Formats: sequence, structure tokens, C-alpha cells
Amino acid sequence: MPISIEDKQKARKTNLIEFCEKNNYELKPEKNGDYRVVGYNGLFIKDNMFYRYSTNESGQAIDFCVGILGMHFKDAIEALLDVDSVVNDMEGARLRLSLAKQEKKGEFILPNKSGCNSLFAYLCKIRGIKMKTIRNMLDRGLLYQDDNNNCVFPCYDIMRNPKGAIFRGTYNEKAFKGRAAHSDMNYGWVVAPGEYCERVIIVEAPIDAMSLMDMYPNRVEKNYLLAMGGLHLDMIMTFLKENKQVASVVLALDNDAPAKEFIVKVKSELEPIYHVNEFLPKVLKDWNELLMQKRIT
Repeated sequence: MPISIEDKQKARKTNLIEFCEKNNYELKPEKNGDYRVVGYNGLFIKDNMFYRYSTNESGQAIDFCVGILGMHFKDAIEALLDVDSVVNDMEGARLRLSLAKQEKKGEFILPNKSGCNSLFAYLCKIRGIKMKTIRNMLDRGLLYQDDNNNCVFPCYDIMRNPKGAIFRGTYNEKAFKGRAAHSDMNYGWVVAPGEYCERVIIVEAPIDAMSLMDMYPNRVEKNYLLAMGGLHLDMIMTFLKENKQVASVVLALDNDAPAKEFIVKVKSELEPIYHVNEFLPKVLKDWNELLMQKRIT
């Protein structure tokens, strides 16, 4: 009897921890929710994902059974379906796998680059970013897709040394977000202007920065853009230390209570040495929501 598409999809999502326990594979719990499969050199599982450090192999449940355990495809499907425990949070599982790979290495290394299909679909169709803006960031090495389909926004120091990366999943508008393991939290995502500049526009997320590029291209392209991946005062201080010519700071943050409290904190730290202004979206919460509204209307 042929295997249905639905069965393949369900098998791919099978929880590998429960699968291994049911089939008497010995597991050793590690940190961050990982489990090491005893007897398989450098093999770790988490949710429905696996990663093998000795060979740099990774994949989902079916790949695990066929590639690692040597099972025939049909037998693998049947064995996985017999567990009847699936991981529905596929995007979260991929992101956690990316973080787990970084964690094991013990130092920050930019994730591997992959294709761009998921990246384009997410940023353009779901987040409303113009294709021109996306391609510009790709060409400048400030954006790419990793092998787990996450958007990666690399964070560099002034000498272009990679210091960290901001992750954004590509499943939907509520996709997972986070930092690559061992990222230096003193460094954010910086888009530099093509000429001398004394002003930096600070946002919370790279997608906010890209939204501003689309809505206010002439205004934004002449300034530095710093996306913090949250609210991080130390990150601002590092940027200002490395770019000593900057004298004006524009806080283009979310229109919510945490951001407003952060603005007070930043002003108390920077004024009167720096000229600090606020530029918040009116009514809506963030710049991407405003961009999406403008596209609809």
C-alpha cells in the first residue's frame, strides 16, 4: 500500500526522544534539552531533529531513521508512525537546532548559508518588504538564509569581524526569533550609509530597519541603522564608541511601554553629550505593522 503524503509529513514530525525510548536506544540528557544517543559518535537529538557532530549531518525524523539507523524508507515511516507523538512547532525545532549546533562549538561562528526561497517568501510576502531592499541586504552580506531556513542577520564590529547573528524563523509573522549562540551582545545589526554620517537611527529588530528603508528611503539611506534585536543599552554604547563621529541618536523603537521606559534610560545615559530624539510609530506597535498597513491601503 502506497505511503500517503499525510503519513510522510506526520512521520517527519515524530518526536525522536520518544521514538528512541520506545525502541530501546540509550539516551543521555545534555543541557538545553538535547539528548545524546549513546553508541553513535557525536549524535544528538532534540524534538524531531538530529545533529551529528562527527559528520556534520542534520535532519528530521525520517532522515534520522534512514540515514543514521540504516532503515528502509517504508520501515522508517511505519516505525515513526507507531510512536504517535509529533512536534507541531516545526519552526521552533529548526531554530532550536541552529542554536544547539552553535552551543556545542563553544564559540561564535556564522551559520552556514543555504538557498533563499524561504527568506524571500517570508520577508516579501509575509512581512511586506520590497524585493529591492531584500536583495540590497543580501548583496551587502547583511542577510542570508541558513540551512534550517532561518533568516540570518549577521552582526559585525567596525572592522567587519563577525560578532554575532540575529535569527528570524520564516514560518509566519509570529515565527521564532533569537540570537545565535555565543553572540557578543555588545554588537547589533548595522547598516552603514555610503558617506560620512553623524546620525544613527536605532530600532529593535532588523525587520523594523528594513521597513523604514522601504517607507523613508531618502531619509534612512543617509544615516546609520542599528537594530538591537531587543533593547540593549550596552549595544548602543559600543556602536557610539566605535563610531565617534556620531553626534545624533534617533530612537525609532516600538510604540509600547518597555520601549518608552528604555528611551528614558537611554536619554539619561547619553544626554547632553548626544542629541537624542524619539521617532515612534503612531497608533500601531512597530514599523513593520505600519508598512503592512500602508501596503494594504
